[in-house]
Amino acid sequence: MRRWTSKFTTGFCATGRRMIQLKKRATADCPRCGSPNEDTDHILQCPEVESQQLWDSAIQQLRENLRENDTDPSIIEDLSEGIDAWQRNVPPPPGYTPAGQAQAYLTWRNLAHGFLSPAWKIQQANYYTNRNNPASVTNWAADLLRFLLKTARRQWDHRNQVLHKTQPDRVKDQALNIEIRLQYDRGRDSLPRSSKTLLDAPLERTLGLPHHEKQQWIISVKTARKRQRTTAARIAAAQRNLMEQIFRRTS
Repeated sequence: MRRWTSKFTTGFCATGRRMIQLKKRATADCPRCGSPNEDTDHILQCPEVESQQLWDSAIQQLRENLRENDTDPSIIEDLSEGIDAWQRNVPPPPGYTPAGQAQAYLTWRNLAHGFLSPAWKIQQANYYTNRNNPASVTNWAADLLRFLLKTARRQWDHRNQVLHKTQPDRVKDQALNIEIRLQYDRGRDSLPRSSKTLLDAPLERTLGLPHHEKQQWIISVKTARKRQRTTAARIAAAQRNLMEQIFRRTS
């Protein structure tokens, strides 16, 4: 995800425009709507029906996530309305709050690509303070950034499915679902404390993740379990050594 993010935000991923520059494609047209000169902005702004459905769903989820994180209601309105207006290529609202105005100056395009104005954190921190909420505004901003980048990645994946006229391999997806169910059945006991949150989401939500996110989730869970086994083995070995030393001294 990190490598893809750096390529997407800098415009070096395989868009139509980029592939024409590299002389690896005959046309720079968008594979979804046919618009010429496809770039990363267009991938997020594509008006094709399924693309727009993905976007509408993302905006709804963005609002829900912000509410769950006890976000300043005026921030919810500014964020969702500002980025949605940019995606639809209509004039964005001027910004109802200082943070919204700051982002408008930085551009809503930058927000869609993961570049947040620092003013959001300042306004949200003040909101937390006024409500005596000890939540971390740094975590709040990190959650928002992750959501924006995942939204961009989902549009990219959908675009590639249309480009290559293939859907995710159903057999592979079924195998991933079986492994996910197995990990949920094993529960949290064999996970380190810091990784137990991997099983916080309901099973159905995890099963509904895009193919690449399922793969990453499984890798994360398996790696965490292996780390826990290694730690437990080291503790057990240390305890055995200690008991052996005690036995030698008393014999």
